Amino acid sequence: MQEYKKFDLAAERKFNLVDQRWIPCITLDGRYQEYSLREAFTHAWSISEIFDPSPPVVGGLHRLLLAILHRNFGPRDSRSWEEM
Repeated sequence: MQEYKKFDLAAERKFNLVDQRWIPCITLDGRYQEYSLREAFTHAWSISEIFDPSPPVVGGLHRLLLAILHRNFGPRDSRSWEEM
């Protein structure tokens, strides 16, 4: 009987959201460019818009980026949020 190698799907499919390009953007000069999360923040000055044919995708990407910004630069606790 032939033995089959066990296939671990999780081990085979890896994608680093921080460093691999996946955020669809239009640059200030009108070119389409995909950015990683890190690049989206470090190159924000050169991004005209986040672009996808699906408005829910664009809204979701805005929410994700905003959540990261709030987590890193926003108020430290709920009391600070209330004071705003």
